[in-house]
Formats: sequence, structure tokens, C-alpha cells
Amino acid sequence: MGKSGARRKGGSVAGTPSPKKFKPAKFQEIFDAMKTYKDDSGDLISAPFNRLPQKRSNPEYYKIIESPIDLSTIQRKIRNDEYPDFDLFQKDVELLTDNAKKFYDVNDKELGSTT
Repeated sequence: MGKSGARRKGGSVAGTPSPKKFKPAKFQEIFDAMKTYKDDSGDLISAPFNRLPQKRSNPEYYKIIESPIDLSTIQRKIRNDEYPDFDLFQKDVELLTDNAKKFYDVNDKELGSTT
């Protein structure tokens, strides 16, 4: 390979940006900001995402959502240093929001058909 395509230690190609490396404290800072953010009425927007619904009381959730995740899981992964880069952290946060969109969209459609 020429100079522009030379592989670096760790398998990245020269000139290609590597995933952003963050220290666990930075992940915690971002997490804390998400967890403490309030809407215009002063309510925490994170409250519904703190814990997954119980399977026994909400089995429908687990029929719809293939990869459940909640804020407590993300917090545990930060504490256990399970995010080697920002991309994996971002994927979990996106999964959290995508799950909520998917679940509530299905329920809205079902509610709309019964009224």
C-alpha cells in the first residue's frame, strides 16, 4: 500500500479519523446532562427511561422491542468502562430513543383504531 493507505497500529488507515476516545468521566458528564434535563414545565424528561417496564406487567413492550435498554443499563456500562469510544455510547442512546419511538408509535396507532 502507498503512504495514504498505510495501516497504522490498531488497524486504522492513515488519514482516516479514529473513533473519538472519551474518558469515563466525559461519558458520565453527558449522561448526567441527559438525566437531569427538564422540559418547559420542569419535569425530568428522562424519568420514563430510567428502568425497563416489568415483563409481567407490560409483556407487549417485549413483543415490540427487540433490544431493550434503559438509562440504568447505560449508567452501569459507564461505571464498568464498557464504552471504548463515543460511537458505542451514542448507539446505546440512539437505541433508547428509537425503542421509545417504536413502542409509542405502535401504541398510538392501536389507540387511534379503537376510537
